[in-house]
Amino acid sequence: MASTNVTSFAAELKMPVEMLLEQFRSAGVDKHSADDAVTESDKERLLTALRRAHGAEEAPKKKTVEKKKKEVSDSDAEDDVEKVDKSLSRNASRAGLYLNPNDRKKWLDEHYESKDYQVYPKYETIKKTDKKGNVLMKENSNGKMVEDVIRQEVVDKDGKQVYEGPTVSGAQYALTVIEEVMCRKIVDASCKRLKKDVAGLYCLTDDVVLDTIKLDEELNPVFGHYLRSYVSNGKYHHTLITGKNKNELTTFVEKHCLDGGNTSIKLDDSAKNAIAFVFSQTRRFLAEVAFRSVHCHHKKTISEDEVEVGIHALFLDAPNLKKSVLLKLENCMTSFEKAKKEDKVRAEEEKKRAEENGEEPPKKGRKAKGSTEKTTKATKKPAGKKSKKEESESESESESESESEEEEEEEEVAPPKKVQKKGQKKAKEESDEDDE
Repeated sequence: MASTNVTSFAAELKMPVEMLLEQFRSAGVDKHSADDAVTESDKERLLTALRRAHGAEEAPKKKTVEKKKKEVSDSDAEDDVEKVDKSLSRNASRAGLYLNPNDRKKWLDEHYESKDYQVYPKYETIKKTDKKGNVLMKENSNGKMVEDVIRQEVVDKDGKQVYEGPTVSGAQYALTVIEEVMCRKIVDASCKRLKKDVAGLYCLTDDVVLDTIKLDEELNPVFGHYLRSYVSNGKYHHTLITGKNKNELTTFVEKHCLDGGNTSIKLDDSAKNAIAFVFSQTRRFLAEVAFRSVHCHHKKTISEDEVEVGIHALFLDAPNLKKSVLLKLENCMTSFEKAKKEDKVRAEEEKKRAEENGEEPPKKGRKAKGSTEKTTKATKKPAGKKSKKEESESESESESESESEEEEEEEEVAPPKKVQKKGQKKAKEESDEDDE
């Protein structure tokens, strides 16, 4: 079994030696100095202890759950593959991504929950109220009335300040882009070294993936040094799963990984585990660089800009791979921002159209009467008839105008008629009296 010392292992994990020694001691591994040897069994014991500390389940329970999941996935394997594309979030499809950014955001949020990143004081907002308990209002800079609130620090039971980690906004898209480009590069380079089997498929295993990383001119400088800590029986793929879609990586490799789509690749479980190992190492490195960058600039939100700093550091010796990642990231964020602007314009148009159709209480007079009458009638009608009104928007506008005009005419003409009738009635009564 390969062994190393505490110092080199801490360097691989990008963490201080003293902190690593403390983690070893808490895991029950007897390590006292930086020169103590670290075996693979020591790493496994440390990993098990960390999982327990973060609320992971016991080993036997995990096995039973996995068996049940395997039985379901084996019986419905084809259905799962078809459902993968449908399970992608709306934002992912708009940004031109196949992997789900929401799962990456969840992983980042959980990663930054560690005590090492809890450096930002936590605050809460409290609404100001009067003696009766009514919320007080104030005028903001735009002249609108808003609730009057105060912001104060959160403290625990002992009166100590509570701290929290950074927030994530946009970094998940950068992480998704990096993993897609990395995966495409690894699979493409692996297929070039392989021959198709009898069934006409490229069968990827962990040996093929690891050898490809070692021999490729661009992959080796970036990921080669990580391979020393790879354990073949380590469940790296399970540690990365945060969403419901368990077959996301397999489907991406077998259907979308190569340009133009691909159906001639079969991803073995060991190969999936090896790719997930590379993802996990990359995520930790980028998360650490992004946190240091945002903390250095006295910010709290980690966006794609902070991850881009990590991209330049990670792909320093692989310029072509770095160029591919940055280009894909730029296209992704451009299309996503464009979609957001279109949504905003569409929402404003719908709001304006709703106001014109009287779906919201209008501010002005006679049209207001006609429109409010229409809305009350619409509420009495069933929901099915309401959709017809929405389909014929131009007709409803013309009808509302004609109705308002008719109302004006009626108001002008109606009173003289009533007066005339009253006059006729009085004349009749007088004539009857004369006859008598």
